[in-house]
Amino acid sequence: MVTLAYAVELESVCVGTADGALVLISADGANVEQVGSVEGGVTAAAWSPGGDALLVVTGHGVLLLMNQASTISSAICSQSRFCAVM
Repeated sequence: MVTLAYAVELESVCVGTADGALVLISADGANVEQVGSVEGGVTAAAWSPGGDALLVVTGHGVLLLMNQASTISSAICSQSRFCAVM
């Protein structure tokens, strides 16, 4: 585990790992689901104030904006060679 991001509205925690897994865990621990995976691993993650979007920073220096369905809506790349996801 590298990062935790709690979303009050979803009553869930998103866990990001060094190998790139994004895991959503309900606050009561009853539901655990891998909702995504990112190349380069996860170095940080944070929910938007409304809990409708998750910002993920990858080990390649890419910022990914994901919706609740774990679909990437945009990517901002610090180095063009890693900018294959758009």
